[in-house]
Amino acid sequence: ACVEARLSTAKRKTHQPAGIQLAATPEQACGLRQKLNRTTLSTRWSDDQARLRLLEVARQHVGRPVALIIDDTGFIKKGDKSPGVQRQYCGKAGKRENCQLVVSTHLSGWNCSQPLQAELYLPEVWINDLERRRQAGIPDEMEFRTKPQIALEQVDWILAAGLPPQIILADAGYGNSGPFREGLRERNLEYVVAIQP
Repeated sequence: ACVEARLSTAKRKTHQPAGIQLAATPEQACGLRQKLNRTTLSTRWSDDQARLRLLEVARQHVGRPVALIIDDTGFIKKGDKSPGVQRQYCGKAGKRENCQLVVSTHLSGWNCSQPLQAELYLPEVWINDLERRRQAGIPDEMEFRTKPQIALEQVDWILAAGLPPQIILADAGYGNSGPFREGLRERNLEYVVAIQP
């Protein structure tokens, strides 16, 4: 039921709308929502196992891979309590906004793409504020990494998981980083990235 909920066409993938869409009756929707809640709260999830399964599904869904696309997605927020939130450039808004950013790597074929990796970016001000981190539930051992560093780690994981090297595509948020481009060259990966003058 959990997988069906995530793969459903429901606009929101939370348990209540997914339960309503997947159930045959309103009574079943309530029971299914409760079942989804229990499953989510009681199940131990292995990040690596989930990522490997996602990679397997992506390979079937995408067909012949063409590229790995690296980008980040902004989630506009109010307030300052959500982990990683700060005023920063948000592509969704096209300007600086109070938001969280998630760095992601997608496998792209000729007709579709599928996300393989996604990780919340924690700005340096968050890493340096131990009390704020603890209040937000961020582990003490987390260290600051730039978005390009996170992206390179995602590429390393994907290659180590057995996906053959693909051309890397990224916007200037990554292409402007000399260490990012150097990291791709060190890995003998072809890339096309935007670079701002």
